[in-house]
Amino acid sequence: IIREFKPGVVLGTGGYVSAPVVLAAAVSRVPAVIHEQNAIPGLANRYLAFLARRICLSFESSREYFRPSARARTVVTGNPRSSEAASYSREEGRRRFNLDPDRPLVAVFGGSRGALKINRVMTRYLEEGWWPPGGQLVYITGEIYYQQIRERLKSLPPGVTIYPYLPELPALLAAADLAITRSGATTIAELTALGLPALLVPSPNVVDNHQYYNARVMADRGAAILIEEREFTAYRLRRELTRLLSAGEELKEMGRAGRRLGRVDAAERVYRCLVQAINPSGS
Repeated sequence: IIREFKPGVVLGTGGYVSAPVVLAAAVSRVPAVIHEQNAIPGLANRYLAFLARRICLSFESSREYFRPSARARTVVTGNPRSSEAASYSREEGRRRFNLDPDRPLVAVFGGSRGALKINRVMTRYLEEGWWPPGGQLVYITGEIYYQQIRERLKSLPPGVTIYPYLPELPALLAAADLAITRSGATTIAELTALGLPALLVPSPNVVDNHQYYNARVMADRGAAILIEEREFTAYRLRRELTRLLSAGEELKEMGRAGRRLGRVDAAERVYRCLVQAINPSGS
């Protein structure tokens, strides 16, 4: 494929799929760049680092996981998903979903397929009638869970809307005041680009527990609250939501901390790395 396509540069984004492509590029003398989305680099990117002319990082803390010989080629670019998320404004997001511009909005989602634990806790929380009046909640269940949850929640509290899936998620996040979600790399990129505070419930069922470490970066900087799945209950959710929705200044400070982690020009930064890989001299 490399020989037929004749690329000017190859970009590897981690995972076992990228390894043979980057290796084939090296054999064919095509420059390669790798991008690491998570806080702790995966095995593929760590092994491929010696072949890459640039190593793009989403987090500053990721540098230490690469060998000293590779660190000089690392560049903190952020995740290009940040650039898309940052293109939406709060006002645009609220108009798009017909939301009240003045009432607080909480967005709940568990990734494109949904998250069983988040759905169980959220359903119990709503069944107990704990959602406060005056707030707005957009709850995305994931398509495989939607019908079951709608059958359980036959009548929704005022201000609560449930979707199976929402393709325009960045627009919703731009409109939100707080998110309850997992901590995959794309989600972290969106949250930090927008400065959106979050309750993060990392999935324990991922390679190297990388979602936990992504969430840890945000929690350590004061941008999110990390709740491990075994500790995430409807009672804990009630306590955290009650406190956060009544503590406006704390949410604002969390948002500012998240924004300091974000790279809204991430796509441009990665592009510059690709150009430099093709032409290291800059001539």
